[in-house]
Order: sequence, then structure tokens, then C-alpha cells
Amino acid sequence: MRHRFHGQQWLAFPVERVFAFFANPANLPRLMPASQKARVEEAILVAPPALAGDQWQPVAAGLV
Repeated sequence: MRHRFHGQQWLAFPVERVFAFFANPANLPRLMPASQKARVEEAILVAPPALAGDQWQPVAAGLV
């Protein structure tokens, strides 16, 4: 059986900054329900997006 979920939420932050938060594996426990007791045993932390001129440069997970 296929399941599909679609949701939207407005955030008062640039999309690149939000993406950088979700792309960082260290934030996974903050996104999971507390009942799952998620934890990260090892992760390479991704730097927040760098500001080049006046444009955000996103950093994707896995790009170091």
C-alpha cells in the first residue's frame, strides 16, 4: 500500500538557511518524535550557509 504525505509550513527565514538546518545530520534528533529516542552517534557537521556578496550560498549534506 502506498502512502503519501504533503505538508507546508511558512518560516521567517531564507530557504537556504532552512535547507542547511535540515541538511545537517546533527539536527536529526530535534526533528524526530521524542518517543523514538533518535540519536546521532557520528556525523560530519555541515557548516551553515556562507554569505557571498549579498546572496546565500547553501551547503548540502555530504558536501565538505
